[in-house]
Amino acid sequence: MRIQFFSNGLGLALCSCLLLAGCDSGEKRYRLQGNVTFKGKPVPEGYIVFEPDSSKGNTGGPGRAKILDGKYDTSADDNVGVLGGPHLIRIQGFDKKITGESAQEVALPKSLFTDYNVSEELPKQDGTKDFEIK
Repeated sequence: MRIQFFSNGLGLALCSCLLLAGCDSGEKRYRLQGNVTFKGKPVPEGYIVFEPDSSKGNTGGPGRAKILDGKYDTSADDNVGVLGGPHLIRIQGFDKKITGESAQEVALPKSLFTDYNVSEELPKQDGTKDFEIK
């Protein structure tokens, strides 16, 4: 059985700890929002992480956002804004249906796709960025 890193909360807890360490640096964070679709349909739920690409000279703590009904917003709830510049972006998407029907199985949402990774230049200002996963 494959257990998703973010689906059990462990990944989010780890990201939160890392973000707390990186957010005290006083770096300007920007709001990024948009849509995430898979095969033309909104991703029901998931996570998106924006990691500054240090290989291109962009350093600092990562940004992140929850995906809900195909939308994300780094300024919502406990999400964290982005720094702008070159980033490595990872997206995980899940179906809202829970798998694991017996007492011996762990109930987890079904992953819709293998982690989607892309490198993007993000604006150093508030903005909108959509992601289409095919």
